[in-house]
Formats: sequence, C-alpha cells, structure tokens
Amino acid sequence: LDGIFSKPVPLTDLLDPARRGRLAEDLPTFGTRMQLLIDSQPVLHPERHSGTLRQVLKWYCEDEAAAGFFPPWHYLLNDLLRYHRALAIRYQWSWRDDLSRWRLLKVKEAHSRLLNIAGLLLLLGRFSSQLAESPVAADQAGNALDSLEDRLRLTPLERVTGTLAGTAPSRAARVLAAAGQLSGWLADPAWVKELTAGSGPELAASPLLDTARTAGRQIRAEVAGFLRDQQGSWPEEFLDAVML
Repeated sequence: LDGIFSKPVPLTDLLDPARRGRLAEDLPTFGTRMQLLIDSQPVLHPERHSGTLRQVLKWYCEDEAAAGFFPPWHYLLNDLLRYHRALAIRYQWSWRDDLSRWRLLKVKEAHSRLLNIAGLLLLLGRFSSQLAESPVAADQAGNALDSLEDRLRLTPLERVTGTLAGTAPSRAARVLAAAGQLSGWLADPAWVKELTAGSGPELAASPLLDTARTAGRQIRAEVAGFLRDQQGSWPEEFLDAVML
C-alpha cells in the first residue's frame, strides 16, 4: 500500500491545537487532515467518519484566538492552496523517480487531483458567501458551518458541478463532459498501457497525454471562469485570497 491513508494517524494528532500553523508538521498528519476534507468517503461506520469530519472542520474554522481577525475559512483556504501547490511540484518533478508512472500521474493531476482541490475551494467560496450575508450572527455562522459540513459528504465532482450548476449550468455541463472523458480513459487498461509505454526523453511527447491534459484544462478553465464571475457576489476578501 502507498498513499496518504496507507498508515494510521491518531485523531489526537489531527486535532492537536498546538499543530495549528506549524509548517514543519509531518506530511502524513497534514496530508491526512487535508484528504479527509478533500475527498474521503467512509467504508464502515459512516457516523464516526461524519464526526471526524466535523472535528477537523472545527479545528480549522473555530480558532478562538483568531476570531474577529481572520474569517473562519481563512486558515483552511491557505492550507488547501499550500497542499495544491505541493502536489503540483511533486507531479512536475516525479519523472526523476519513476518515468513509467509520470504520464499517469500527470493525467490524474488533470483529473481527480484538480477536482479534489476545486471541489473544496468552491465549497469554501459558498461558505464565505453565507457568512458575509450574516456576519454578526453567531447562530447563522454555525448554520453556515453545518451547511459546509453537509456538503463535504459529496464527491469532488458533485461539489464542483453542484456549485456551478446554480448560476452557470453550461460550465457545469462542460466540466461533467471533460471529467467523463478522463474517467473513461483511465478505466481502459489498453489506454493506460499505451499511455505509460516508453521511457527516457520521449516520455513527455505523448498524444494521449496531450489529449488528457486538454480535457483537464477545460475543467480548470470552467472553474476559474466561474470564480471570476463571482466578483460582486462572493466576498472580495475570499476571491482576492484565492489569487494572491
């Protein structure tokens, strides 16, 4: 087994207040905390999974020391962007470790990894908008957090298309079509075998990889376009924080 969930991480580590803001935190703990919110789904004990999601979400969004200075979504957004860029660097340079897997990783980056990040990013945008509508009401802030928690049960693709469909159904349809193409290719053993064949300098020159990355760019363009369209609708502070 490999991947961030291949080894258990104590819940006490995930929820330790002293770990907030620690850039040198070990990767398994940081990565597990992020992946729980990004795309985790329960295999057993859904109520325990739901409770863990709630606790991790509150760990990010209910920091009493920062209350009134940073909005509740601020820390989670920063960690999400940090995680996204760390993955991007890994995928850019992973050819040095395993040339045969590099193309496959690049396709996954254009597909599931992009949807993972975009899904939580869009949920945070909706969360920020709900908070802006009732910034001083503690009970309304709690309702917004409850709503965010409920949407965490959606898959990344459902999060993206569900958010876009409200005001930009054509964008949602294009994302769904591009994601469907990528899923179909990745589910085809012959396609994956052809994609990963070869080695050396010619590895980057692949019509299949180019086609897959074009589909990924379609997803990225639709999400980025939707975010630009939210000027004047979502809080300016949130949209600015996404860009810079």
